Parts: sequence; structure tokens; C-alpha cells
Amino acid sequence: MASQKDQIIWGNVEKILKDKGWSLVDLAKKMGVTPQAINSLKTGGIGIRSIKKLSLALNVDEIQLLTIEVPQRLPRPIPVISWVNAGSFSESLDNWPAGVSVVDEPVFSYRKLGPLAFGLRVEGDSMSPRYLHGDIIILDPEIKCDNGSACVVSLNGEVTFKLFWENETEIRLQPLNDRYPDTIIRKDSRADFKVIGKVIDLQAKL
Repeated sequence: MASQKDQIIWGNVEKILKDKGWSLVDLAKKMGVTPQAINSLKTGGIGIRSIKKLSLALNVDEIQLLTIEVPQRLPRPIPVISWVNAGSFSESLDNWPAGVSVVDEPVFSYRKLGPLAFGLRVEGDSMSPRYLHGDIIILDPEIKCDNGSACVVSLNGEVTFKLFWENETEIRLQPLNDRYPDTIIRKDSRADFKVIGKVIDLQAKL
């Protein structure tokens, strides 16, 4: 049985053959062996000598036969919405809320994000110097906010962006700019509080 390494090598061989328009018979002729010998390479082990012969026959470097090709992740367009619209989101949503519209040009991110991810343009300086006025933050409502992470939340109908801290009795929202005070929300209070999403990426204002 072929090992994982052998499967990687043979997968690369097949890709090269396809690019060249060659068949297994063509490869056998180039290597000076029978088609049956090629089949034995496909199903059995591929040793060092076979790798050298394959690379010579295919006119490629040996490393090309041993390398795993990782597909490149394309940047994904992320819609940018208003802070008011952001208040319609919450962790429990499984689709976009009704009435949410895009208010800015989309931004692009290479991060792995869920289908509900969206961007917000930073307003003010409460999260400076890390997040500046005019920057765009990208958040994902499907990712849980853990302690110390930058999150967007809604408090009594007002959407805000702060560091999130939680313990058994309270939630603390901390600005990065020490000119602004922390906001403490006791869990036994009647505050209308919900987490909207964790900030996953940042597009700095140019």
C-alpha cells in the first residue's frame, strides 16, 4: 500500500503529466521501463532511485515531486455597514438581519471568516493607538468573544467597540485609550446588553 509520501509524489506526477499532455505509456517510454512498472510505482512504494528517474523523465526538480501544493486563499470582499445597522446583529443570528445595507466600499480580507462577517469604520479615538479614527475593523458574529479580545457590543441600544472582559458577576468594557473610563455591566442588572462580534481583522486608513 502506498504511503502518504508516495501519494503526494504520485499526485504531483499526475499533475505534471496532465500539464505536459502525457500518458502513463509516454512516461514509461521516457523512463525506459514497462507500463506495468509505472503502475507498480503508483500502487507501491516510490524509493529514492525512482524519484530521481521520475524527475529526469519529467524534466523537473526532485523537490517539485515532494512538495505539497497549498492552494492560495483569495481575499474575500467584506461589506462595510453602519454602526446603527451593526446593532441588528448578535451571536444567535444565522443570516443577515433584514434592512441592513452597505454604506461604504467593501474591504478585502485573507482571514477565515464566516458568511456574516462585516466591517465597521472606526469612529473616535477610544481604541487608539491600536485602532485609529477612520480605520475599518472586520468582525465575525459567529466567533465567541473571549477575555481580552476586541469586540463590538450593544449596550442599551448603543453599539460600541472595546476590549471585552467577563467574570461570574460582571462584564467590563475597556477602551485602549486611558483617557476614557471602563464600562462595568453587572450581570444582575437590567442592562440591555448583547455581544455582536469579535474583531478579527483591521484595514488601516490610508
